[in-house]
Amino acid sequence: MGRARKVPLSTILPVKEVTAREPLDSGSKAKADALESLTEEHRKAIASGTERDVIPAAQGPSIGASIPPLLVAKPPKDLPENYKNRLTEDTLVLVDGYQRYKAIKSKHGLEVRVSIKEVEGNSMVDLMLAALEANYQRPLVISANEKKAHVFRLLLLGAHTEGADRLMKKYGDVFSRSTLAEYISLARFARTEANLEDLPLNDVKVALRGAIKDTLGDLLKIKYDAKGFPTKSTVKAWRMVLEGGDITPLIERAEKERERTKSEAQELAGDLSYILKGASPKAQVQALSMYLMKAKEQLDSKPDDSFLEYFGED
Repeated sequence: MGRARKVPLSTILPVKEVTAREPLDSGSKAKADALESLTEEHRKAIASGTERDVIPAAQGPSIGASIPPLLVAKPPKDLPENYKNRLTEDTLVLVDGYQRYKAIKSKHGLEVRVSIKEVEGNSMVDLMLAALEANYQRPLVISANEKKAHVFRLLLLGAHTEGADRLMKKYGDVFSRSTLAEYISLARFARTEANLEDLPLNDVKVALRGAIKDTLGDLLKIKYDAKGFPTKSTVKAWRMVLEGGDITPLIERAEKERERTKSEAQELAGDLSYILKGASPKAQVQALSMYLMKAKEQLDSKPDDSFLEYFGED
């Protein structure tokens, strides 16, 4: 790791695929609200700590020693295409310090200079590994589920070739050996089946989506994580179908569920028609929109029970 130096915040590019933390708007609204409240308080504390630590300088105002340096790296060769139009000769990719970055940007803007430390990394996998390692030293450590999802993404990208025993030394805080071995096995299956060798990150996601869709079609609601990778349970379903498992009960259950939902919807439509009778069209639209929003929040936070029954949680 290089020595600390200072650069304008505007030269640092956040890349969501690098960080292990999921976006705050993923999952249920209640979870998102709780996380937003926590991280907002954390950002306020950071911003408050920098208020009296802005030093005027010829190159522009800079933050003193009130916060640790941001961890950055040169843009990797396989940086996703959607970020490349934002690159300049001075751009550095943010590896760790996303909350500090947001707090400083909110309080002082993009032209303030901040301390950084640069890590080596030639690929997105290198930066993802560095971000995961650095997170253990931060106040807002990622959750076990976020870490598992990040490890599975790394496995899908071919970051680890070791077996479960060696990887337990790194990830034993959130995995049992049998669960980690299952993640490794599923990732190896996916890499072979979708021909992922030597593909950059975005192409890996595209190849996986295509291969899984070709196999599962509309049989199951295919689940992806917050970064666009298939979840462990999706890959497990994919392998089960390809390896000739008996999925007849799953098909029958899905068909019964569709029929039950259709019947319930027809009954509900009749009830709503009676309840809304006499109300103005504008009031009807507003009332239905409110109920629709509430129902969507409940749906987003509710697991797919039939999926979990057969393939387990991620």
